[in-house]
Amino acid sequence: MEANLPILGLCQGAQQIAQLLGAKVGPTEDNRHEFGYYEVTPTSEGLEFLSEPKFFTQAHFHTFEIPKGAVHLARSKGFENQAFQYGKNVFGLQYHPECTIEGFRRWQSNSPSASCLGVQSVQKQTSLMMKHDASQAAWFYNFMSKLFTNPAK
Repeated sequence: MEANLPILGLCQGAQQIAQLLGAKVGPTEDNRHEFGYYEVTPTSEGLEFLSEPKFFTQAHFHTFEIPKGAVHLARSKGFENQAFQYGKNVFGLQYHPECTIEGFRRWQSNSPSASCLGVQSVQKQTSLMMKHDASQAAWFYNFMSKLFTNPAK
């Protein structure tokens, strides 16, 4: 971070960045999960980051507080903190925009959390995956292009 290089933390990576910056990280009090495709909504400060609500792959049961000095960028119904930005080039995303259909199908076949609070049915996961995979991939490509092609100085 001191070198002002672009850093992107996805899921546990975002949690690790948040913890490094002094924020609390851990499971929710009700042990809620997100496993499937969930709508992520921008905050008022996050409209440049995410211009409209969009569905993204989720596979987590921990969450993070927004670190002091960071900007809260996005939320979902089940988890208030889905994305943050720290400085110009550090981003933490709770969700998995990098996930492909093939990758998520592997996760589905190995998921131990199918009966946990917040987990979507396999049918709903599959339906939402087929509907939103292309827009998720396009958003991620554009985000990565901006972050790693033209990092802020």
